Amino acid sequence: MDALNLAIESIGGAVAASGMTTVFGFSALIISPFIITSNFGTVTVLAVILALMMTFSLFPVLLIALERRRIWLEARLEFVKGLFKPS
Repeated sequence: MDALNLAIESIGGAVAASGMTTVFGFSALIISPFIITSNFGTVTVLAVILALMMTFSLFPVLLIALERRRIWLEARLEFVKGLFKPS
């Protein structure tokens, strides 16, 4: 948990800045007179915005849940090993 907070504090700004730079770059395609290029710009901008939102909202929650699951599985494994120790 502490490592996650440290990572968000140290590189969160860089990830957000690079993502927004990508969004602004692809948003230039939206004003293209060619429909396919304009559509590509719109879809790409939406995809990058969605990816950024998931990076800062869903991904940390998944990491915490997976860490809790790992700890639970390790404890269960130790319990099972204790059941089969020779007496």
